[in-house]
Amino acid sequence: MKSDYSGSMIDERPEYSLYSLSAINLATAFGSILAGAVLLASNLKKVHREDEALQTYIFGFFILILLFFSIILIPNANKIPDALIQLIQVGFIYGFSYYKFNTEFKSHEKKKGKYYSKWRAFGISLLLLPLVLGILFGINILTEKKVDFGNEQFVYYEFDATKDDAVILGNYLQKVGFFGNEGPRDVRLGKISNVYTVSIPLVADAWNDDEIIFLFTRLRNELAENVFKGATVEIKLCNVFNTPKKTIKE
Repeated sequence: MKSDYSGSMIDERPEYSLYSLSAINLATAFGSILAGAVLLASNLKKVHREDEALQTYIFGFFILILLFFSIILIPNANKIPDALIQLIQVGFIYGFSYYKFNTEFKSHEKKKGKYYSKWRAFGISLLLLPLVLGILFGINILTEKKVDFGNEQFVYYEFDATKDDAVILGNYLQKVGFFGNEGPRDVRLGKISNVYTVSIPLVADAWNDDEIIFLFTRLRNELAENVFKGATVEIKLCNVFNTPKKTIKE
């Protein structure tokens, strides 16, 4: 604080810079809610609210973990558009930032305080991406359920599918020769209600080969008749990233 010549008191311009609310939202959109939380925590430290900065780190980490577990464990959650997931995170950080720091934002603007550029916020979000991807990878490993059939061949099972289902499927795949001595092979088995989904990764464009489609159509019929009797069975032919390219069903 200092006096002007008329004797009135005016606020000094802050010596520190802050990340604006729009910069925090931008970082969240590109680098997850964890990036937005890091920027908000930086703001809190600038105004000597270190305890709340720690709370902000915890908040960002908790929401990120919650979202990742939801995407991995909830059936069909992987079909939610990425844009919607990012929008949810931006909504969380916007509300939390407004609650925690809105008064300080207004005060900073009133005092003509400086803000960091959005490019800086964007850069920090990119730096945090490897950490975010590492967390996602770790959660994916922790939540994966699989049965090992030797020769690096696995049946992964999820949702309502059980280990017994995976064992039955793997044994049948060994019987028909799909599992054997050919080397690594992964098959994913999912079950929602009374529908079994078998996802099989193939080399590029194999899902458009008529002979491949014929073989897996016959396999689907055999699974429905002899393995998962009375249930609906679908086979999804996928790329190496397990993205479905063609679905074979009744």
